[in-house]
Amino acid sequence: MHRKFRCEAVVLWDLEGIEKYLEDTVRRDGSQVVITGDRLVAATFATPHKSLDGVGYLDFVVSHPDYRGLGLGRAVCSGVMRFFVEHGYDSIILLTDDWRLPAIDLYLSLGFDPVMEREDMLARWQAIMSELEKPRSVGPTDSPSTGS
Repeated sequence: MHRKFRCEAVVLWDLEGIEKYLEDTVRRDGSQVVITGDRLVAATFATPHKSLDGVGYLDFVVSHPDYRGLGLGRAVCSGVMRFFVEHGYDSIILLTDDWRLPAIDLYLSLGFDPVMEREDMLARWQAIMSELEKPRSVGPTDSPSTGS
C-alpha cells in the first residue's frame, strides 16, 4: 500500500480545484463528483495510468466529514469503476494509507486486493485485517488487481 493520500486533501479540494483537476478529458468523463450547493460532498476521479495502457486509477476518494456513512463513497467509486470497465480498461488500481480503515474496508468490499510490493507489506496488511476484523488472509500479490 502506497502512502500517497493525505488527510489535508479534503481541505484542498474546492470547486475551482476540481474544475482544474478535471481538465483532462478522460478524467472529466469518468470521474464522479457529488456537490451540494457550493460544497464538495464526495468525489472519486478516473485517472488513466500514465505509462501502463489499460490501467486506471481510482484516484482521490474523498468525502466531506458531514456526509460520511451515507454510501456516497461506494457510489462514486462504483461509478468510476463502471466507467473504466465500459471503456475497456484491464485493471483498476488505487493508493491509500494504512490508517484509512473505513476506506480500506470499502475497497475490499468492492473487490480490490492488496498488492505486496515491499517486504513490510505483509505485516502491514495483517495488522489492517486484524483491525478490520476481517477473516481474510493476505499473501503475496505481484500485480495490481481489478475491482469489478
